[in-house]
Order: sequence, then structure tokens, then C-alpha cells
Amino acid sequence: MPTLAQTQRQLQRWILSDSPHRTAMPPRALLKLIADEPKQAAQRAGIYHTAYRLRLDEVLANDYPVLAAVAGETFADIAERYRRAHPSRHPSARWYGRHLPAMLGDSAHGDLACLEWALGEAFDAADADAVVIEDLAGLPADAWAGLGFAFDPSLRLLSLKTELAALLAAESPQHHGPIERRPDAADWLVWRHRRQTRWRVLSEDEAACLRSARAGASFEALCEQLCRWHPPEHVAQRAAGLLKRWIVDGLVASLHHPAMR
Repeated sequence: MPTLAQTQRQLQRWILSDSPHRTAMPPRALLKLIADEPKQAAQRAGIYHTAYRLRLDEVLANDYPVLAAVAGETFADIAERYRRAHPSRHPSARWYGRHLPAMLGDSAHGDLACLEWALGEAFDAADADAVVIEDLAGLPADAWAGLGFAFDPSLRLLSLKTELAALLAAESPQHHGPIERRPDAADWLVWRHRRQTRWRVLSEDEAACLRSARAGASFEALCEQLCRWHPPEHVAQRAAGLLKRWIVDGLVASLHHPAMR
């Protein structure tokens, strides 16, 4: 007579198998552990087998609500393909759908999945303090050139070819027209501010500066980088404007400069 733990493991293996008939354990022996009457045992086991898959599909739809709405009936096929390619391996269902953007690849659905997953990550990211505009007022003039930045943990930068702004803003995404694709990728910023996830499409110069600042570039280095897009006499104003917007948006967690060391 198997122990309770052995019985649970056997039933789990059967539920996780691709088919109710694929199991190392003889079906009759397994069903006998569930109920004496074979038909009743098969029905009970089938409920667990089906419910597990429906629950995973529900988790995927909850993580990608806009994609599920846009894909419509075909989302069930996407969920099944994903379930077979990426069985749940993590104790928390929160991470079950993390491979979907990669599975959908370079496509409109893939870009949408990438954006929705980033929004979920931003929502779950750790809290951090935020710099305010008043913090800049106390900086000595000679500190600006070497000024560096640390950013909020929720910040995500994405490169997407799909026009998604109108789709995300639509009250009924399923009724949105065809999703347009562009030949070149656009840079998107995703983050959480005041307990709300936010996003916006970045200009080319802001995206480049934000990536550099995250990598450790100083304010002076950002000014030099901006010379690619702006005349020298406008660079400092543009750099200051970007920094102000990052602070107002709650993106900057802290400032540092050589005088602080």
C-alpha cells in the first residue's frame, strides 16, 4: 500500500503529463487510489487534469489581458502552445508567463506581450525613495558636471516595432483595428509612480541619455551625447529638461557626485 506522499506524487505526475494516458503508473492502479468505482475515479481525475490546464490559461490571460482581448479565440491556441513549450516550474504562478514574449517573437503579438510583461514587472518592483526638484537646488555649481543618478527599480526600457499606444488606450482593445508595424523600433519607457504603472514612447535622444545614465554616465557625459541631436548652445537646456522630467516622473531614486564621496 503506497503512502500518502507517494500517492500525491503519482497523482501529480499524472496531472502534469501531456495526456491523461501518459504515465509510468498503470491507469487502473492510479484510478483505484482515487475511488473504488472506475468510472467515478476517471471523472474525478479528469476534473483535476483539466482544471490544472484551465488555471494556467487563466493565469496567462490575467498577465496579458490586452493580448488576450486582441487575440480573441486564438488566444486559447497561444495558451496551449505555451503550456506545452513552457510547463510551470515555479512555485508561484506569478512567473508562469514570463517566456511568452520570447515565444511570440518579433511580431505584433510579441511586442504586446513584451510590453504587458514589463508593466507587470514594474508593478511588482521594489519600492525606492524618489528625488524631488528641491534636491537639485542644494547642489553646488561645481557638482553638476560629475552628477550621477540611480533609478527606480521599476524602470524598464523596451524597443518595440508595433504601434501600441492607441491600443493600450482603447476601452475595448478587441474592437481595435489592425495593429500597425513600423520598419524601425521605437523606445518605450515603463515604470511605476505613486502606485500606478505608466508608460510613454521616448524620443531618440531621451532614450539614449536614459540608457547612458542608467549605465553610470554623468550629467556632463549626457550633455556631450546630446550634441548628436542638438546645437551646442541648446544642449545644457535639453539635458536639464530631461533630468527635470525624470525627477517629476519619479524615475530618479538618488543623486551622487564626487563631492558626496
